Amino acid sequence: MCYLYYALKFPQTCVDVICHELKNPVFDRPTHVVGTGVSGVLLLSPVSVQSGIPSLVVRKPVDKCPVSKGGSHSRKTIEGLCWKTSNIRYVIIDDTIDSGATVDRVMEAMDEIDGVCVGIVLYNHYGTGKDTDLFQVPVSHLRDDIEVILRSQQDYHD
Repeated sequence: MCYLYYALKFPQTCVDVICHELKNPVFDRPTHVVGTGVSGVLLLSPVSVQSGIPSLVVRKPVDKCPVSKGGSHSRKTIEGLCWKTSNIRYVIIDDTIDSGATVDRVMEAMDEIDGVCVGIVLYNHYGTGKDTDLFQVPVSHLRDDIEVILRSQQDYHD
């Protein structure tokens, strides 16, 4: 199964589950949701709209290369609305954690604007990647929650 299966086939279910989780007090009232890469950004905008929490995108290093070399038109590391505020408390939205390099890169970029990570929400985590306790923030693994909802719906076929 494609690692983006749930986000592509059942985006609204994923968004609903993520938005519900963002209300969890363990995340200390995030002021922003943050994503990077296809897997992080795929659900970021609908989560932001539905939850009312502004979103920020942390670009991958290749995105800052010239368009002629496969990059983007933008040279900014962080894109989004409302990011020049103080006391940014953000939750990272992504599919899974493998080596931890993506989370490390996002946290380093957000450190540059004095952002504080208050949690990580994973919508497809089933891996044996890096020990998520090392990030010292709450990490929610929502794949089982998403599957429970999908199994109760008639159009779901694994």
